[in-house]
Amino acid sequence: MSVTVIVSRSAYDCLESNGQLFECLADRELVYVFSVRASNLPPKGSYKELHLIELRDAEEQLTQLLKSIQCRYDIEQVVYVSEQEVIPVAYAQQALGLSNLTVKKAQNFRDKPRMNGLAEQAGIEVNPIYQGSSLEELSTFIERYGKVVLKPTAEAGSVGVHMLTEAALAFEMYDPETMLIQAYNPNDLYHLDALVRDNQLVFSSLGQYSVPCADYATEKWKASLISNQATALHATATAALMRYLSAADVQNGVFHFEFFSDGDNLTLCEIAIRPGGGGIAQAIDNVHGINLFDEHIRWQLGLPAACKNKTNQTYYTATMSYFNKESGRFTKLDLASLSEQVNSIKYMSKIGQSVQTARNGSDELFYLLLNNQPSYHQLLQTVDEIIDNAEVNINH
Repeated sequence: MSVTVIVSRSAYDCLESNGQLFECLADRELVYVFSVRASNLPPKGSYKELHLIELRDAEEQLTQLLKSIQCRYDIEQVVYVSEQEVIPVAYAQQALGLSNLTVKKAQNFRDKPRMNGLAEQAGIEVNPIYQGSSLEELSTFIERYGKVVLKPTAEAGSVGVHMLTEAALAFEMYDPETMLIQAYNPNDLYHLDALVRDNQLVFSSLGQYSVPCADYATEKWKASLISNQATALHATATAALMRYLSAADVQNGVFHFEFFSDGDNLTLCEIAIRPGGGGIAQAIDNVHGINLFDEHIRWQLGLPAACKNKTNQTYYTATMSYFNKESGRFTKLDLASLSEQVNSIKYMSKIGQSVQTARNGSDELFYLLLNNQPSYHQLLQTVDEIIDNAEVNINH
């Protein structure tokens, strides 16, 4: 019997549209490998096998698991869903002789030094990188730029990212083998979410974060304002993405391209080969009817895109994530009259559950997806009203 293996750190509902499994998976025999941290799992009876493992740095473990599955089934394809499992899946595919995303190409979207090098090759500006080896050199670097960002070279998203101003602390935390120090960029942070097939841009939308991703530690609310409006910055970002993909020798995929911009020029933050998290893909689906998780699965399975044409209508929407700053029992979310502006709410922790303080940028308590707004100005106003008036209670 032939099976398709789905590997995911994300929740099972990322594989659903309107409560139903994606059509491209519906007629397949499925084996699931989910992270032990996944917030929900597939229903019983919907799979041949379900495995729960730690997916971080799971190259060897996943490969051995898939080899054991091969003793029972013919594995047609191994598909990844989110960023944490990109490298483990590419490694396992290569070890098992399955052709899709090679380890080298996968690292173009996870390994930060390689990403910076490809960006420069593609004519995309990168933030200055600390290349010294002494506390004195790091002190000089920080004096020049005021603040630095210390990040792991291969972690997903904002995991392990620190913004620092003290040279001694930064130098103590810094491991040149596994970490990177770059100058802090004070410009606004944007994200381009795009579907590319055969080197052609099929769909894209541009989003702007209300606060930098790493500021989850200080801000309770983080919003992403999303629109497909044809602006000069949108065009600049799509051109930059296509140049990067050419340099990386990648012709297909769903991409989440984060960059800093003063409104005109852009500087790389990072590029991921997967849909945007934190409700971004779901917000796009709500207003455009384009499910980037579905498209992400389809290209890996070698299927044609479900989205055939770019939409001509302009949309304005947002996803708003809430990060709790204290531990306790989550007892209340009250939006009052503002609930009319909310399309849906995705709870990571249910009301009544005990919750811990958010530790990284994917630890939101819940996120809201807004309805389409008539203008960007109205979108900003609605987001501000929710931040100012929504009542969230965490009882000690």
